[in-house]
Amino acid sequence: MKAREIAVILALALATHAGAQRRALNAAGDRTSETPRFELGIAFSGIHLSENSNFGVGARAVFNFNSVFSLEGEGNFFLNNSSPGILSGGRAIEGFFGPKIGFRTDTVGIFAKARPGFITFSNTFQGITFNPTVPSAFTIETGRLTEPALDLGTVIEIYPSRHWAWRTDLGDTMIFYRSSPFFGVTLPGSTQNNFQFSTGFQYRF
Repeated sequence: MKAREIAVILALALATHAGAQRRALNAAGDRTSETPRFELGIAFSGIHLSENSNFGVGARAVFNFNSVFSLEGEGNFFLNNSSPGILSGGRAIEGFFGPKIGFRTDTVGIFAKARPGFITFSNTFQGITFNPTVPSAFTIETGRLTEPALDLGTVIEIYPSRHWAWRTDLGDTMIFYRSSPFFGVTLPGSTQNNFQFSTGFQYRF
């Protein structure tokens, strides 16, 4: 089973459980104010691509509507400067924004996330230019490649105190490569699944 199928199944299961959990909490007089409204965090992240692996750092902002549902934005900057390829190369930057849904106790939380966004690579193959005046002379053109992406996965949070959380993300970063010309040939679009992991701390207030 593909990672995205697992993520979808987990998201549906968590959504169903979260709804039941939320109704039970409301019946017991739960106060949404017990969940901090805002969260700011930093994390170390790694993504395994088809052509290379990247490691970097990122920042995240979270708005909690209640203990079950949140909206969050995240940006990651990958530090290694990979060799140029057709699908990736150079330094990668990604940004995502979307919902997180699940359930939490006073000490731990588990959630599903589905965040659309983008990923951009600073140095990828763009084409080949031949010099007609010099036999066998050619230039490989490189440049930035930016493609839509979708981050699906699981979030596990540990709360050592009310204002601090340690968060770990496991997921599938789906990159939707659009068709593009290369050396006189149009490369068809494709979707690539890429495992991504991140971990770090967050301040909640």
